[in-house]
Amino acid sequence: MITTLTKGQVFLSIDHEIRTRLEDNRADTFLHIVPTDHARRKWCREYLKNTPNRAVAGLHIYTLGEFVRRLYGRLNTGRRQTGVGIQTVWTHQIMDEEQLPFLRPQRETRLPQGTARQLRVAINRLRTSGVDWQHLQEDTMSSDADIPNRLTDLITFYRAYEARLGSRWVDRVGLHRAVSEHLNGPPDRAEGLMRRAFPNVDLVVVSGFDVFFPHDFAILIGIANLPSMKMAIILDLDEENESLFGHIKTDYDQFLACGFKQNSDERETPDAAPIGSGFKATRKLHFAQNLFYTDRRGEAAIEKLALTDQISLLRPPNRVQEVEEIAKLIKRLTLNQSSPALDQICVTFYQLDTYAPLIREIFPLHGIPYNLMWSQKLEDSTVIVSIFSLLEHIQKGVPPQLQDKVWRSPYFQTDDWDAVIRDYGLDTELSPEAFRDTFDRLMNTLKLRQQILKGDGQSRTRFAAHKMNAYREFRRLIDELVEFLIIEDGSEVRYPLGSYISWLRLMTSESIYQSGNPNDDGVRILPLNQTKDLSFDTVILGGLVDGEFPTVFRSDTFLPPEQRDTESDRLREDRFLFYQALTLYRKQLYLLSPQHDGDVKLMPSAFIDELQRVAEINTSTDDDGILFSTENFLKNYGSYVWEHSEVKRLEKPVVPSTMLPTLPLIVHNVHVEKSRTVTHDDREYEGGLRPNLLSQSSRRALEKRREWIYSVSQLETYGECPFRYFSNRVLNLNPTEGEETGLTSMEKGSFAHKILFEFYDRRRDAPPLSGCENADFDKAVADLQRIARDHLEAQEAQRYLNRADKLFWDIEVERLIGGCGRTGILPAFLEAERERDLEVQPRYFEVEFGPSVRSEPTDPQLGSTEAITVGEVALSGRIDRIELGNGMFVIGDYKTGSSTPKLNDILEGRSLQLPLYIAVVDQLLKQQSSSIQGFEEDLELVQGVGGIYYVLQEKSDVELGIGDRDYNGRAFPVSRGGQLLPNSRFQIGETQTDSDSDVIGAIVDVAVEHANQYVRSIADGEFQLTSHDKTKVCRYCSFKRICRVGVVGEETRA
Repeated sequence: MITTLTKGQVFLSIDHEIRTRLEDNRADTFLHIVPTDHARRKWCREYLKNTPNRAVAGLHIYTLGEFVRRLYGRLNTGRRQTGVGIQTVWTHQIMDEEQLPFLRPQRETRLPQGTARQLRVAINRLRTSGVDWQHLQEDTMSSDADIPNRLTDLITFYRAYEARLGSRWVDRVGLHRAVSEHLNGPPDRAEGLMRRAFPNVDLVVVSGFDVFFPHDFAILIGIANLPSMKMAIILDLDEENESLFGHIKTDYDQFLACGFKQNSDERETPDAAPIGSGFKATRKLHFAQNLFYTDRRGEAAIEKLALTDQISLLRPPNRVQEVEEIAKLIKRLTLNQSSPALDQICVTFYQLDTYAPLIREIFPLHGIPYNLMWSQKLEDSTVIVSIFSLLEHIQKGVPPQLQDKVWRSPYFQTDDWDAVIRDYGLDTELSPEAFRDTFDRLMNTLKLRQQILKGDGQSRTRFAAHKMNAYREFRRLIDELVEFLIIEDGSEVRYPLGSYISWLRLMTSESIYQSGNPNDDGVRILPLNQTKDLSFDTVILGGLVDGEFPTVFRSDTFLPPEQRDTESDRLREDRFLFYQALTLYRKQLYLLSPQHDGDVKLMPSAFIDELQRVAEINTSTDDDGILFSTENFLKNYGSYVWEHSEVKRLEKPVVPSTMLPTLPLIVHNVHVEKSRTVTHDDREYEGGLRPNLLSQSSRRALEKRREWIYSVSQLETYGECPFRYFSNRVLNLNPTEGEETGLTSMEKGSFAHKILFEFYDRRRDAPPLSGCENADFDKAVADLQRIARDHLEAQEAQRYLNRADKLFWDIEVERLIGGCGRTGILPAFLEAERERDLEVQPRYFEVEFGPSVRSEPTDPQLGSTEAITVGEVALSGRIDRIELGNGMFVIGDYKTGSSTPKLNDILEGRSLQLPLYIAVVDQLLKQQSSSIQGFEEDLELVQGVGGIYYVLQEKSDVELGIGDRDYNGRAFPVSRGGQLLPNSRFQIGETQTDSDSDVIGAIVDVAVEHANQYVRSIADGEFQLTSHDKTKVCRYCSFKRICRVGVVGEETRA
C-alpha cells in the first residue's frame, strides 16, 4: 500500500507535479532518487514520455550511491575513493601484520581467504550501521564466553583498517558519512553544498526503497531540513502488518518524528480486482493487508482474492525444464502479437546465479532475445584466468608449451611465444606506471581485444560483450592499483612482477563484473532484489524452492550479537521481496517451483502456501503441444519414431528443407538407443566389438592383449567399468582434469609413499617402533618430519606459487607433517605404529615386480624385474608394504582417501588388489634365496593371512581388507567387521566361507578368476557399460560425459 511522506510545501499528487514541471521545461528543478540502475533507466523513459519532443535537459535521476558521490565531489576533501580491490589487499596485509590471537592462535598460520572476506564484510557492515570500534570496545566488557576474544580481534582489525584509510583515502561508507555530517552541519554550509551540486532543484523525490542505513537516513533528513527544499518519500507500507512491513515501519516512524507528514497516495492503480461478495479492493492493498498477517484474533477468515486469470503456478520436473517452460511461456505470450513488447516481460529469480547459465543456453535455442545483467566473479572469467597464466609464464621466463593454458587460449594471437617472453620479460622491478604501460603493450601485441571480438552472430555480440566487460574491469583494477601505489609510496618505487600478480589476484578475488549490456533489447532478466520500483506487463518468478527462497538463515558470527541480523529480520526481508513480486506485474504473473535438482527432491517454497491462503490462483497445466524450438521438434520427432519404429514407412513431418537431412539421423539414433535398451540386436552399440566390424590390424591388436602385462589397477578399472577401460587404455583418451589448489590427490599419495619408504629404509636395522620408549619415538617423529620437509621443499622449489596457492600449499604441508597446533597425518601414523602389539613386523617396502615404469626407489631385498604370472595373467606393480611373522605375512596398502574397499567389492571383482598381491608375494617369498635378519623360518612355508589398509588421515586408522579369522589380533588389529573370513554372509566359489578350508586361498582364487575373465573379455573386444551401482562407479568418472550411462539408465527405467 503506497504511503507518501512529505516535508515542506509539496503539491500532491507527486506524479502530476512532476508532469507539470516536465511539460514546462523545468526538469532541472526536481531530483529523483531511486534504489537501482534499472529503476533509474525506467524513470528516465517514463519522464521522457511527458516532455516536449521527447527530449529533456538537466534531468536529475540518481541512485542513492551516485547522488552521494556527486555531492561528495563538491566537498573537495582531497581524499581518493578506494574500492573493494584495495580493501582486499589491505585485509590481507592487516592479517599478516597484526596480532589476532583468537582468529589465529599460531601467528605463523595464515587465515583462510573466506575468513578474510568475512572480516572485510563485517567491518563494512559495522561502518554502514554507524558502529565504530570504540563502541565495540565497550561490548567486550559485557559479553559472555568467547565473544570478548573474538571482538578484541575484530577491534584490532577495525582500527588497523581505519589507520589504512588515514587522511588519504575514503571508502563507500566514508563518502556517505562525510556527506551526512556536512548536510547536518551549519545550515548555510549544507545549503551551499546542494546549490553547488544542483543549483535549481527545490523538490527531492525518493521512491522504491524499503530501508535506509543510518548515514543515508541522516542525508535525507539534512536535505529535508533545508528551507529551500521540499521532499517526498514514497513507501510501500501497511502499518498494521508487522510480519511484512516491520522493517520499513521503523524508518517510517523516524521520518514522522523528524517532521514528515503522512499523505494518502493519489497514483492511479490499474490493478483493481473484485473480491467474492462484490467488495472492490486493489490487488496491492489486499496483499499488503493480508499477506503473512496472522494477528487476527476473533476476526473472520480472509476472503480470498480471485486471481486465477492473473496468477499461475507451474511445477516443472527439474530446473532445466523450468527454464524451458519459461521460454515456452514467452513464446506463447508473443505468438499472436505482430510487434511484441519483450521489454515488458520480466523473468526474475531470487538466486539468479543458479539459472543464468541455463538461460544463456536455452533462450537462444528458442530464438528469444533477452537482456541479462548478471554479476559474475571476475576471477572466474576465462579472459582473466588466461591473463594471469600469461603473466606467470613471463615472470618465470618460460615460453608456454602446447599443453599449457596460455598456448591454447583463444584470447592471444602470436606465432612466436619465445619472442613474446623475451621482449616482455618482466624479470626486473618496475614502477607502477611502467608496469601498466608494459601490460598495455603486451595486450596490444597479442591482440587481446581483437581476439575477444572474433566470432560471428551471437558469439560476437552477447558473449564477446561480457568477456570485454571482464577485461575492462580488470584493466580498471590495474589503474586503481597504480594510483594506490603512487599515492602511498611515490611514482619511482619499483616492485617485482610477482608482487603485481599477487596484488591483482587478491583484487580480482573479491571483484565482480557485469555480464550483459543494459541497453540490449529483449526480455528483462533480473535478480529479484533488483526489481524494486519497477513494473512489467508480465512477470515470471522462478526458483520458488524451500531453503532457497526464503533462504536458510545463517548468523554472522563475526559481528557482536546486537549487530547481527536475526532470523525474523531476514525472513521479513524475503517476505517483502515476495510481496514486491506479487505487485510487480500489470497483467500476468507466473510462479515456477521445480520438483527436482538432479536426484534431489525439492520442496515448494512456503511462500506459495501463504499466497494460496489469501488468493485463488491457477494451478492447472495445459500444454497446447506447440513446439517453439528446433530442439523441441527433434525431441518430439524422436519420441514418435521410437513409438512407431516397427512401421516400415514413417510419416514425414512438414519441416524446412534445411532440416530434411536430419530426419534419417534421428531414425538411426532411435534404432541405436532401442538396441541398447530393449532389443540388444546390435551388440556393437553396447560395447561388443564384433570381429567382422574390425580391421585385421585391430583384431590382432586386441588378441595381443591376452599376453600383455597388466597392473592390478588396470584390471580393477575393467572390473568397475569395461567402457572406462576401453576409453582410457584402448583409445588412449586422456581426460582434462580440473585443477586442484595445493597438493593434488595424486601428489599426496606419491609424497606419502616416498617419505614412508625413505623413513623405513633407514630404519631397517633399528628396533621396531611398537612399544618403543618416548625418546626413541620422538626421534623417529623428528626423522620422519625432516625427510618429509626435504621432499616437500624440493617440490615447492620446482613450482611457482602465487600468494593464494602458497596459502593452500602451506595448509596441506601442515596437514601432512604437523605444526601450528596440528598433529599431522604422518606423526599420527607413527603413533598408531607405536601402539601396535602384533606378531608381525614391517619388513619390505615399495616391493616392485615386473618391468619398472617408475624411477622411484624400491625395496632392495625383495622384488622381481620379471612379471609375476597369476592364473593366466602376467602382473606388474608395486606393493606398499609387507609385514612378516612366524608362518604368516600381511599385505599393507596406504590409502590417502577416507574410504576403503569392502569384501563385497572383492567378490564382485571391483577390488582385486589385496588378494592378487597375496598371490604375488607368495611367489616372491618362495623365490627369496637369502634369509631375513631376525626371521629364521623357511619363507616357502609362510602364507598370506590378510591384507590391511593404512588410512593416512589426521586421525590415523587401520582398516582390515581381508583377514583369516584365526589370525585376528595376531597378524592385524582386532576386527569385528565383515572383512573377516570365514564369513557366513558370503559364499566364495563352491563353498561357504565358514568351512575349515583355506579361506584366504579361496578368495585369492576368486580374484584370480576375475582377472582371467577380464583379460579374456578384453581380447574378445567386450567393453560394455558398467553393471555395478552407478552412484559409486560413475560419480567421479572422467568419461561419463561420453559413455551416456545416465541416458541409458533413464531409458531403461522408462
